[in-house]
Amino acid sequence: MLKLGDLDQRIEFFEEQSTQDDSGNYVVTSVSVLKTFAKIEQLRQSRKLEDAQLKFPSTYNVTILNREGFFPNTNMVFKWRNDTYNVTSTPEIDDVRVQKFYSFIISK
Repeated sequence: MLKLGDLDQRIEFFEEQSTQDDSGNYVVTSVSVLKTFAKIEQLRQSRKLEDAQLKFPSTYNVTILNREGFFPNTNMVFKWRNDTYNVTSTPEIDDVRVQKFYSFIISK
């Protein structure tokens, strides 16, 4: 069972947004969407790990607490320990009593 104390890694989600500058050109910038804490683990299931290692050099399973109005998706990038990762799976919702958690996979 996951406890709130297990969420011990500081992370930040970003989305790329394009804005128009004064000269009419579009500039793509990364905008911070959420800063939160997470539980980050190496993948354990052998099939998932084998598949992931063939495709991605660094792959982890991430669990975060559900936040109202926020749903992680594969268009977001994720910063952890000064490295940038992509969200590579659709989050699964784990219901633990009153709290809801999102679990998903990230990779470099």
